Amino acid sequence: MLNMFFRKLPEAIFFSLISVIVLNWPPKEIFSSGDRMLAVAAVFVATTIVLAVLFAAVETLLKKNKQTP
Repeated sequence: MLNMFFRKLPEAIFFSLISVIVLNWPPKEIFSSGDRMLAVAAVFVATTIVLAVLFAAVETLLKKNKQTP
C-alpha cells in the first residue's frame, strides 16, 4: 500500500495544486499575508496526502476486484 501511495503522489500533487489555485483565485491573494500563505500550504499538504491515499485505495480495490472470480 505504501508503494502505491508513493506512485500516486505526483498525481495527487498535481490535483492539489490545481485545487489550491482555483480556491484562492486570483493567485496573488495567496501571498497577501504570512498567515494566508501558511494556511494555503497546510491545505495543500493535507489535500495531497488525502488524495494520494484515496487514489492508492481505489487502485488496490480495483486490483482486488479483478482477482476475485
